[in-house]
Amino acid sequence: GGLLIGADGIHSAIRAQMHPAQPPIHWGGALMWRGTSLAKPLRTGSSFIGLGTHRQRMVIYPISPADPDTGLAMINWIAEVTIDDVTASNRTGWYSQIEIDDFIHHFEHWKYDWLDVPALIRGAEAAYENPMIDRDPVSHWTDGPVALMGDAAHPMYPTGSNGASQAIIDARVLGAKILAHGIGPSALAAYDAALCEPVSQIVLRNREAGPFGLLNLVNERCGGEFEDIDEVIPLAEREAFMARYKSAAGFARDTLNAAAPTIAP
Repeated sequence: GGLLIGADGIHSAIRAQMHPAQPPIHWGGALMWRGTSLAKPLRTGSSFIGLGTHRQRMVIYPISPADPDTGLAMINWIAEVTIDDVTASNRTGWYSQIEIDDFIHHFEHWKYDWLDVPALIRGAEAAYENPMIDRDPVSHWTDGPVALMGDAAHPMYPTGSNGASQAIIDARVLGAKILAHGIGPSALAAYDAALCEPVSQIVLRNREAGPFGLLNLVNERCGGEFEDIDEVIPLAEREAFMARYKSAAGFARDTLNAAAPTIAP
């Protein structure tokens, strides 16, 4: 028989038919601005850098190797601020282009001896704004021969890149269940049983600080200024914090590597 897979995003029409009483899109007050800039790679050259706290932060990492002639790489950056905004109900769209001058004031003073944040932002040819939005989890992603996938199933805050990663996992698990059960509702039911509940917990968990909770701890203990990070939060405590987050989000490397393949070779 045929199947219908709803992969039509956070505004999914298929989800709305499956769950007509679902609440509206949830916005927690955070706005994100994204762009890419040519700049010299930071620290190790492949470092993923997080600055700030969960209420005002930057995420920076390279998405290309450095050019051997110029030393410049394409750097992806995400700037985020939590604001109080009476127009919150209108912020349920997706990416819209925005002038850098409209938001850079939030980061104008973020200049360090190893990083000039405003210069990095101004190096982008274009910047895009979108609200950090999600939806409350639903009790099931399937209805007979119909299933939801990706943002249609579990729109979530992109904390730790969980949203994109989870959509890939959805496809793999669904493929495995179809191989095991054939093309029919039983495969979709097995897919739903495997993922709906645990991924719903990730949706709710991502509304918290995620890995930036570690930077919140540093800020609480020293106001963000220190000479030796180990005096503020020892390495063992940092590693334990990140291990808990990765385990909860399903990103624990050793566990993933030791697990059986989703689809057997």
